Amino acid sequence: MYFIDVQGTLISDKDKTPLPYAVEFIEHLNKNNIPFVIVTNNTKRADFREYLQSLGFNFKYYLDPLMVLDEKIGDEVAVFGNDNFKQIVSKKHKLNYKNPKYLVLSVGIYDSDDYAKMIEYILKGVKLIAMHKTSIYVVNNKRYPAVGAIAEMLKYATGCEYEVVGKPSIDFFKKAQKFLNVEFDKITMISDDLIGDLKGAKELGMKTILVLTGKIKDKKEIRENPDMILENLKGLIC
Repeated sequence: MYFIDVQGTLISDKDKTPLPYAVEFIEHLNKNNIPFVIVTNNTKRADFREYLQSLGFNFKYYLDPLMVLDEKIGDEVAVFGNDNFKQIVSKKHKLNYKNPKYLVLSVGIYDSDDYAKMIEYILKGVKLIAMHKTSIYVVNNKRYPAVGAIAEMLKYATGCEYEVVGKPSIDFFKKAQKFLNVEFDKITMISDDLIGDLKGAKELGMKTILVLTGKIKDKKEIRENPDMILENLKGLIC
């Protein structure tokens, strides 16, 4: 049984099309009745599930942080992220950049003024909510600090803790676990994100597989020890 990441694992970070052997791998799981859950940290589009299906991925179970966010926040929210994410949040929650109760952090390329605003909010008691804990993300073949890295920086700067909505939070993984109804040690997590996905999965007892189709460009960059390292998903198609 598997939890399967999406970007850098099933689809390319560059053009969001299927990576080699990705569709075939999902077909293999379906053909052999091997249960799996698509677990993504997508926060950019509310129709991401439908988009993946339009690419040829046939799956039953799917979970992303947008499906969990409403359990974590109320109104009066300061949102930091791309325009699509801000629109998604604003449909259900009142945005407030003067006296917010929550600071919701998603993917974005921020400048020093943005960081200064975030720090001021947090020091005034605003609760920091990180949409996920992805370590880095890739744009135009350049790697940038992602939500997890920024949240850790803000924690260090302010001394304040934060809450994570998506991977690798225990709450998120437990929601995905309910689809499969087995203990974590019966699940294998597949991802290109060694720090943001696989480390947390391993701490919960899951087996971990790192694929080198996304964030990591060279095996020399690997700082943790997954149970298996694959060039791509072909190695899992028997």
